[in-house]
Amino acid sequence: SWLLASCSLSRTVLFALLWLSTWLLSREFRGETEKIIIGGLLMLSPAVSELACNSAHALFAVMLILGLWQMLAARRKNSTAHIVAASLFLGLALTCRTEAVFVIAGFWGLIALSIFRRRLAIWAFAAAVFPAVIPAISYLAVYRMYTGGNTTGVARRLYFNFEQGHSYAFEDLYPCRN
Repeated sequence: SWLLASCSLSRTVLFALLWLSTWLLSREFRGETEKIIIGGLLMLSPAVSELACNSAHALFAVMLILGLWQMLAARRKNSTAHIVAASLFLGLALTCRTEAVFVIAGFWGLIALSIFRRRLAIWAFAAAVFPAVIPAISYLAVYRMYTGGNTTGVARRLYFNFEQGHSYAFEDLYPCRN
C-alpha cells in the first residue's frame, strides 16, 4: 500500500540524513580518531533504530546535528554565514519538537558570550536570532491561516510526551505497552 511505501521511504531518507549529518559533523574535527569515534558511536548506538521509528525524533536529531556542524564551522572559520545556517537549522528543529527552545536559548547564550570574548559584531547576535525565529513564525502563520486558531496544541503535546516518557521509565507498571 502507499502508506507503507511512503513510511518506508521516509524512514530510509531520514536514516540517510542522520548518517550524512553525522559525517558532515565529523569533518569539522581535525584528527582521524575523533571521526572514527563519532562514526563508531553512531553505528553502535541503539538510539539510531529508535530514531528511525519516529520521524519527528529523527528529523529533530538531524537538525540538531546540522546545527552543531554549523556552530563548529562558525567557530573555526569565524564566519557569520555559519551562524545564520546554524540558527536556521535550530529553528527547523523547533518545528519538529518544542524542546529545541532550550537548545536555541543555549545557542544564543554561546553567541552572546562569543560577542564579548571574541569581539564579534553585535549584529552577529541578530544573525543568530532571526533565522531561528523565522521557521517558528512561519509555522504559526500557516497554522493560523488553515485552522483560524492560535492554539497549536503544544501544551497537550508536551503532556503527551511526559506520559510517554513515564511509560518508558516505569515499564513494569505498563505491561501492555508494545
